[in-house]
Amino acid sequence: MDCVGYHTAMTTLLAVETSASLCSLAILVDGDWIEDTQNVERAHNQVVLGNLEALRCRAGIGPGDFTAVAFAAGPGSFTGIRIAAALAQGVAFGCGAGVVPVSSSLALALAGRRHPELPADAAGLITVTRSRRDACYLAAFRLTAAGQIPVREMDDVLHQGTDRPGRLPGSGWVGVGDRPDWWPDERPFLDSVAVTARLVGELALPAVAANDLLPPEAALPVYVSGDSPWQPAPR
Repeated sequence: MDCVGYHTAMTTLLAVETSASLCSLAILVDGDWIEDTQNVERAHNQVVLGNLEALRCRAGIGPGDFTAVAFAAGPGSFTGIRIAAALAQGVAFGCGAGVVPVSSSLALALAGRRHPELPADAAGLITVTRSRRDACYLAAFRLTAAGQIPVREMDDVLHQGTDRPGRLPGSGWVGVGDRPDWWPDERPFLDSVAVTARLVGELALPAVAANDLLPPEAALPVYVSGDSPWQPAPR
């Protein structure tokens, strides 16, 4: 795609989020966010490069002008987080840029933190991300002052089965993400929360500002202990 009017900025950040059904890209240039978010289900690989090229032209920047790339590194869709990592690596290598892997569960918690239906007295958020039919990733984040990024209380774990896990925080904690069947009816759950690339980019900004960037080869997906999409072949 041809586009004109290239300009450069001291920091030009590309953010990528493909760890769920959304294919979301955002570019921060000259202090302004330019975004493209589409619900593509499992077609990320078919649209992400074309979407990036179109967004780059909208932003008026050249192909080699990115100075940092942030991406949602997981946990999430096995294929989706690999697409984000591969795109981050490719762009960063091509531009000589650094990368910032961002926790997908932290991005989900931040989206829940900003959700208008979050109860005012919520103490924290339990993120739930579907892995497979009877498995999900869980993490917990404590809420502090308004506008602050949630603080991680429990690392990402894989929960399998239909029984409610026994290690979740108590009352006052709200669920967010993919509501599981075992979630108790009396506890609030935010199941209409979208994580966009802009959220991922915002979480990466402190590292970008501090120039705490990783080399492109460090753009790797995050996998949770005990989880694998591969199943043994039948004997």
